[in-house]
Amino acid sequence: MTVTDWQSILIEELEAEETLCDCCGQTTTSLQGDLLVEDGWIGFYFVNFTRAHLEHSPNFRVGLGNWSEEADTRDRWIFSADYHPNLNAFTILDHLGETTTVDAVHLSREDIVGQPFSHEAFALLDAIYLKESRLEFLRS
Repeated sequence: MTVTDWQSILIEELEAEETLCDCCGQTTTSLQGDLLVEDGWIGFYFVNFTRAHLEHSPNFRVGLGNWSEEADTRDRWIFSADYHPNLNAFTILDHLGETTTVDAVHLSREDIVGQPFSHEAFALLDAIYLKESRLEFLRS
């Protein structure tokens, strides 16, 4: 799969969950959705943010590949980025030491930044940012 044009990526908005922020008690929102192209499903996303604390950058997490039960860990990938509203820019995160129960290859900054996959990664992030209706407040 190579998708370098954010406009060709479709999103399907799924669940949204609201919890209380650990530091201030304000509402923290977690959005979920699927990523699609003309041929079908290519992945999923999560976006987490607390409107009262946008200085704590909204976090975007993207999962790609084969997530069926028969798939091997090497068949699926996940990466994360923080969005900085004041810069209107993403920063790819490095999760090498992160403890997780997600059985997937966790891509590092080194796997993305300056690599051929970077065009696809940023196209996916742009599609989510620009097309996810529940993020309208970030775009205005």
